[in-house]
Amino acid sequence: FHVKVVAENVDGENVSLHVAVSDTGEGIAEETLGKLFTPFTQMDDGTARKYGGSGLGLSICKRLVEAMGGEIGVESKSGEGSTFWFVIDLEVCNEPAAAPIERAASRPQPLSILLVDDATETREIVATILAGEGHRVSPADSGQAALEAVLHDRFDLILMDVRMPEMDGMATTRLIRRLPESEGGQTPVFAFTADVAKDPPQAYADCGMATVVTKPLRLDEFNKILVNHFGAKGNPSTAGAASAVLTSAEPPIGNNDRLLEWTTISDFQRILGDSKVCDMVDQFRGHSDQLIETILTTPIDDDAAPLADNAHKLAGAAGSMGCVALDQQARLVQTIAETGSVDILDDALARLTEIHRKSLLALAAIVGEAIDESAIL
Repeated sequence: FHVKVVAENVDGENVSLHVAVSDTGEGIAEETLGKLFTPFTQMDDGTARKYGGSGLGLSICKRLVEAMGGEIGVESKSGEGSTFWFVIDLEVCNEPAAAPIERAASRPQPLSILLVDDATETREIVATILAGEGHRVSPADSGQAALEAVLHDRFDLILMDVRMPEMDGMATTRLIRRLPESEGGQTPVFAFTADVAKDPPQAYADCGMATVVTKPLRLDEFNKILVNHFGAKGNPSTAGAASAVLTSAEPPIGNNDRLLEWTTISDFQRILGDSKVCDMVDQFRGHSDQLIETILTTPIDDDAAPLADNAHKLAGAAGSMGCVALDQQARLVQTIAETGSVDILDDALARLTEIHRKSLLALAAIVGEAIDESAIL
């Protein structure tokens, strides 16, 4: 094999990346070339018997490349080998590379966790991930439900969504702190939010939260926080005081052109398996389609709150699935609705629907599903 990577049309801000992989094998017949990028296609039945495989690899590559706005192709002649290539346009990054994430030296022992979040999809995804890590997870869909759970059961940890209707996470935590210690009043509470920058770090400490966990849940980072707070045996350590609130208010989200957070997707596949991930993608597709339709048809002449609320729900669901660009754009629509900046709403909604379409295509490519693009809102 020979791999060639060439940067073309570099202008300081953008670059076209051309990647080609060539071999000196038997080549591919001309009549077969046009079928290679369709699902479940191989050169012939003998290929599957000899080498195995499902015939999905190239179709997945095609969907991934096209979801990034690129182009993919192949050049080959029988008896002379083949060259597979793709071209994608990328932004030039002038910032220093981030340090690689190290896995926690020791993993936390299983904990009893109360997971509080008003978004159904977020609860289901996070609960599944945490259960896969050996934790016992009890879900609650509101601040009131969280209070009732604390009064009826003992938990090692409460993972608390900050923004919820009626009674938000901070208000709920203040009420929990008023309870006697014997009734769960001193149970550690971790804020769970994608809006880290919206509140000053001290605000989390003032209401009784021990630290902040950012959405979407990143297991490596979360496990480090658990080990720091509870130790490796599940016993609270001195690191769990309220002063341990994170001081950084920068959300770990890239620019809007990065569709997926690959760490989140790989965590899903590693912990849950491909079949469960396929189910999650199907559920997210249906739920996000409904939210997009509601957002696009919600009038804001008198009250923008419903639009902001649905955009917030979409952002939460997208973040939990690792769809960072969709998460960001939905939060932008939410901010526009909340601030009344309706003059830029149409452009923001158009961008939202386009990112939603690309995100679903990228997710489908990862799980090897063929979907009807015309059916995506």
